Amino acid sequence: MTTLTATLQVYSPKMDILALALATGAVSLYRLHWQRIWSAPAAEEGRLASSLAWRPDGKLLACGDSGGLLTVHHIEAAAAIHSQQLDSRVTSLTWVSCPGDREGGQEDEWSFLARYSTCI
Repeated sequence: MTTLTATLQVYSPKMDILALALATGAVSLYRLHWQRIWSAPAAEEGRLASSLAWRPDGKLLACGDSGGLLTVHHIEAAAAIHSQQLDSRVTSLTWVSCPGDREGGQEDEWSFLARYSTCI
């Protein structure tokens, strides 16, 4: 039996999914009956996830780490769909509604990522 040591955990606002930041630096998604959905390793050895935040619809997870890397993951795959290196450790993340997010003219649910830095 494998023992997991979680340093952070956040429950999805819409699904039975738990996001865990592990002491190894990995971030993993699990269903509530402990079926692993995916696991993403740390960007570099020694980096630990320092903040996690679900998008309100539960489809995206934002992760910040101790080295300042911000990544956004879809619930279906461990690979980051967007990443940005910041100047310092990420200490807190949250999703907020931005003006114009749900107004007409948006092509799809991913188009907001072009301006994500104002929305996380």
